[in-house]
Amino acid sequence: MSSQLIISVAPWDVRTALVEDGRLAEIYVERPSRQDPTGNIYKGRVLRVFPGMAAAFLDLGLDKPGYLFVQEAASSLHDISEFWLKGEQQDLPLHPPPRLPTPPIEDLVAEGQELLVQVSRPPLGAKGARLTTHISLPGRYLVYLPTDPHLAVSRRLASEEERQRLKHLLEELKPQEGGLIARTASAGQDLDTLAAEKEALVALWKKIRRKQKTVAAPALLYQELPALRRLIRELLSPAVTRLVVDDPTAYEEIIAYLKLEHLNRIPLVELF
Repeated sequence: MSSQLIISVAPWDVRTALVEDGRLAEIYVERPSRQDPTGNIYKGRVLRVFPGMAAAFLDLGLDKPGYLFVQEAASSLHDISEFWLKGEQQDLPLHPPPRLPTPPIEDLVAEGQELLVQVSRPPLGAKGARLTTHISLPGRYLVYLPTDPHLAVSRRLASEEERQRLKHLLEELKPQEGGLIARTASAGQDLDTLAAEKEALVALWKKIRRKQKTVAAPALLYQELPALRRLIRELLSPAVTRLVVDDPTAYEEIIAYLKLEHLNRIPLVELF
């Protein structure tokens, strides 16, 4: 099944359509002007702890404090961070540890404490950003989970043979710290390609941790890719053979990003 991405860029948003065999399969709308912090990693400071809400509020340096529920503050080694994984993750049968009772929020964080957190949902209305301490760093083919030792394969991969192949590769690639998810785009990729991306993601995590030690809270430690590059990273799969865009600047940015990624197969990119 061949697919194509059609991208339309306007001053107020970026619209992307995924077309499969001539039929619209998915459509996405990104509004860059809103500066969505989802995926960003911060060194935050706990402002208040609310036992009745089982949550804490943190200063991130944004307009509104972010909020951290107790489930996202606990050391849940059986849980995979879900801020972008919905519909893609599939745990492998690697005997995860049993689920432990979640302790009270006041036993996990205290006012004035500094925490490394990631935004899992953007601010909405009067609410601040939703946070998690379960960090995930997505690449083109893999997601690195520095705080979770799980290995997982995208459930969107229909071929059981390919899923098993990737499972074995993940077991070879498992880092000393944390775990990995094989994304849909990892289908057909060899060990060397996946290993190179794993090393890059592990190096990124080490860079974030080094920065964490040198800055005072609140501070931004890692910023997600701009909207256009993030869309390409998330939607460009081996099935995509053609990419069409209506903006010259976006066209050049896409070409530069694809070259930077060193893809084995670069789809035809057209400007119209």
